[in-house]
Amino acid sequence: MAVALGPRRASHTQTDQRKRAENEGRLIETINTLRGIADSYQTPADAKKAVRDSLAVLRDTRRSIGERAANAISILDELAQNPKIPSYTRVGLWTALSKLETIRE
Repeated sequence: MAVALGPRRASHTQTDQRKRAENEGRLIETINTLRGIADSYQTPADAKKAVRDSLAVLRDTRRSIGERAANAISILDELAQNPKIPSYTRVGLWTALSKLETIRE
């Protein structure tokens, strides 16, 4: 006896595609936020380096989007904890972190 899984399987695929598109959109938003932080003359040099490192991690397509997000979160969270980071930079980091934390596979 054959079991028909056609419509259910198609629905699952559409859900996966929608989730992938949402994650890609969040990733692009995060990259743009981090670019703004890295390009700001007000951002300290050591913070710029960490932000650029996280951007490189986010752009590494050899890894899954969830893994890239988790690795970038690790870098940015450590930076956001640094008491020497100006408050306006910290707010931008928190914005980026909150977007990254919504990325799930």
